[in-house]
Amino acid sequence: MNFHLFNFLIQQPILKMKKLLILFILLSTFYNFSYSQQFQGTAQGKALAEATSTLLDINSTHYNIAGTAFCKLGAILSYHNKFFIKELSQKNIATTIPFCNGVLSLSANYYGYKLCNETQFGLGYAMKLSNKISAGIKINYLNNHIKSETEKHNSINCETGIIYCPIKKLKFGAYLYNPTNTQLSNCDSIIPIKINFGTTYIINSETEITAEIEKNSQIDNIIAKIGIKYAINKSLIILCGTRNKPFTISFGSGFYIKNFQIDFSFSRHELLGWMPSSSVSWNFP
Repeated sequence: MNFHLFNFLIQQPILKMKKLLILFILLSTFYNFSYSQQFQGTAQGKALAEATSTLLDINSTHYNIAGTAFCKLGAILSYHNKFFIKELSQKNIATTIPFCNGVLSLSANYYGYKLCNETQFGLGYAMKLSNKISAGIKINYLNNHIKSETEKHNSINCETGIIYCPIKKLKFGAYLYNPTNTQLSNCDSIIPIKINFGTTYIINSETEITAEIEKNSQIDNIIAKIGIKYAINKSLIILCGTRNKPFTISFGSGFYIKNFQIDFSFSRHELLGWMPSSSVSWNFP
């Protein structure tokens, strides 16, 4: 966490109440304020409480890169607003492109606002190693910008993942972020090491349940997550989820219109309130 950020924020001409609320949020979520937490996010992932290490669609560009091995040509645009404060908003865009024997992915993420923001650009590649196993790796360029500072804060790190589908109804996923413990230059923001293990069981053609555990080097305890996806019909899905550390409940829905999917979700932090998200994705037929 960059402590200069606090001094910078309270000096800005933001509305007084909003300024105090932003500072309170940052202080309250201090242990969870890190690059890996800010940049992962699509509406579908948020609705599932980010129990997402087994996703096999374009949402996996922001979660487990191994899932993109199952993608065709497509793109996704997402927006996440923490507690209805635009200065804490997050914007993500990604695309998947079949390439050689695998799938190439490009992503860009922006968190914050013009005076204080964090950005990440990613280049990933995933492929099927067999009919049951896929794996991938992603290289990220990170940048932290605070207007009052002249030094550049940037870094390059990586993430990798694997997904195993032993039978049609069962999936296992593992995801590792920043295994080299790379940190930003000239900055005390923390880029944690993070590892996720998850499984998804497809109960029937309408319902699947996902469970996941996460260990973050900046958090003492294990984070546990669970999500449920239910398809009402071919055009509408309902999602819900919950997690601890911090305790959060979430729900959302997805609408399929030809080659487009539109997702909406809401998550509620136990102390700080609601966080809405939306995503629009397109897949080439």
